[in-house]
Order: sequence, then structure tokens, then C-alpha cells
Amino acid sequence: MRRRPERDSTASLPRAPAGVARGSAGSRLVPPRLRVAVLVCALVGAVMPALAADALPPVRTQGLLRWTSGGIGLDESKAMRAEMGKWPVSLMFTQRSGGRAAYASDTHVVVTDTAGNSLIDATADGPFMLIDLPPGQYQLSATLDGREQIRALDVQAGKPIKLNLDWQ
Repeated sequence: MRRRPERDSTASLPRAPAGVARGSAGSRLVPPRLRVAVLVCALVGAVMPALAADALPPVRTQGLLRWTSGGIGLDESKAMRAEMGKWPVSLMFTQRSGGRAAYASDTHVVVTDTAGNSLIDATADGPFMLIDLPPGQYQLSATLDGREQIRALDVQAGKPIKLNLDWQ
């Protein structure tokens, strides 16, 4: 019985034009520009979460507590919103104007413990403030344009507090 000679599976495929790479047998021809575009898209997708973290305003400390505030601009606002669930206390400041709520900044915030000691005394740089408070009871005072709002905070481990303070 006569044996057929083995055929090269790639022999019948067209040769790739100069400057175009061919993958494995039977794969389509992929122009270099398309490969570069796919690589760039993959890198951008991998880098975007890091860029969002870069948009977060700097974290500050006062005593042993950490906090940050901001949210001016779309990137910073998105970064602050993305971080809200990761902080024990998240504050959002809004002010009513013409029947609509708008973000407010320059809100003066004071957080005190049950003994009346001031733990944080700061002015928010934007409509969001994230505070890293340990579990416990606290009083929050927020003042905007001379109008004060006071809230009791019961911070519990694993149960973030999201509070919207709205001035009418």
C-alpha cells in the first residue's frame, strides 16, 4: 500500500504581504496597526482603575484620624463616590437653589467624641468628605454659610455611614 506524503497544513494558505504577521495555521492575517490598537486598549483598561485612584484628593490626618475631602470636577467626584463604601463615614454636602439640589463646598466640619474632644475640625474642599473614624459614638457639626446642622454618629465596624447634609 502506497502512503501519501504528509502535507504542510500552511502550504495552501496565502503568503502574508510584507509587514503583516501571520499567526498559527489557518488564522487570519493581523495588520500591525490593529495589533498595536488592541494592545493599547488592553493597557488603557488595566490602567484606568489606577488613574481613578490618582483622582482621589490627598488623604489628610488630624491627630490619629484620616480624612479626605473634595469632589470638584468629574474625575475627582467619581473617585470620591467610588471610595465611599470603603470609609466608615462618608458625607455629601448639597444646597438647594431654585428648588434643585446642587453640590456645596467650603462646609466647616467638626467631629467630637462623647467627652466633647474635637477629633476633626476642617473645612471640606468639595461636596464630599470621607472620614476614617473607629467604632464609637460621635457628634458631627457641619456649618455652611453660617447655618449649622448637627448629627449623632454611631460608627460600627463593617457598616459604613453615608450621610447627605442638605441645606435648604
